Amino acid sequence: MLTKMVSFSSGFPNSRETCSPKVSNLARNSSNTTPHIWVTIDNLTPGTIASIEAKFTGNNAIEIKTNDLLAFTLKLRGHELFDPSKKISIRIDGKSFSIKSPDSFSFSKENGTWTNKKFTPGLTSKQKGAEGPLYEAVSSNHIYVYGTADNPSAEELATRRAQAMDAATWALNRGFHQGTVLIFPRVIADNAIRQSDFALCNLVLFGTKETNSVIAKFEDKLPMHLNEDADDYGLVYIFPINQRYVLVNSGLPWWTSSSGSGGQTGGMLGGSRAGSLSKSNDFLLFKETNDNVVVTGKFDNNWNLPSEAINKLKNSPFITIK
Repeated sequence: MLTKMVSFSSGFPNSRETCSPKVSNLARNSSNTTPHIWVTIDNLTPGTIASIEAKFTGNNAIEIKTNDLLAFTLKLRGHELFDPSKKISIRIDGKSFSIKSPDSFSFSKENGTWTNKKFTPGLTSKQKGAEGPLYEAVSSNHIYVYGTADNPSAEELATRRAQAMDAATWALNRGFHQGTVLIFPRVIADNAIRQSDFALCNLVLFGTKETNSVIAKFEDKLPMHLNEDADDYGLVYIFPINQRYVLVNSGLPWWTSSSGSGGQTGGMLGGSRAGSLSKSNDFLLFKETNDNVVVTGKFDNNWNLPSEAINKLKNSPFITIK
């Protein structure tokens, strides 16, 4: 019997393909619901790399080992070792199931025990398209919004607009032959945002609830706020609202760097500030420079701050937690 061994980490494949997938190895650090071979990871603990090894040990017999996994689905229709007219024996981390289905089998962990139950995310749960991390806010249609709510001086207003313009200037490196292309997403003041922007765009919001009326609009929904007098601090986090992301950056801009590079990166994004946004974490609070981290991490599966982060944030007089 030919086998197929595939592993994934953060969504980038390293595989050896053959025609009959008897074994499936899968590891991910996000709940990407794209099926891989005949296994789909449906739910995991944020901040961990969940893994599953599923192996046919005979006709209608599967042995499964998992690590840090909360839910998964097996899609077996058409597999040469699966007969839908008969029960299948599935053993998961030592627990056995004997069940029958024409094509798929779902399991979720409840109170530390595997059950034959499909995971259904709640309305506020992390799920595909609403799970972060920070970089996801700028990975699809988005606009940059600076604040005018506190009636700033002309000089301060120009500074805020320049900061948003700086963040919005993307340098896309297309390679040696095609060169670099500059991309300029929309930059607008908070009082110029359209109703359609809330429905169609992720919002990158600069300022605080006192200075940016859009942050104030979502004040009760957002998990935390940086106080106005936190001059030496920068806070940036991603959060889902109305089926879109908002990325809030209060205080120092997220690209404030001790290296002097301003957070600019090479590669495909060239000099883009967006390139320095984390591709693994959901929030960051720093002092003076972004490498002087006060606290960083991922929201839990219900978009709540983890207890460890709450304890650290409570020690900061500059943060208000919802």
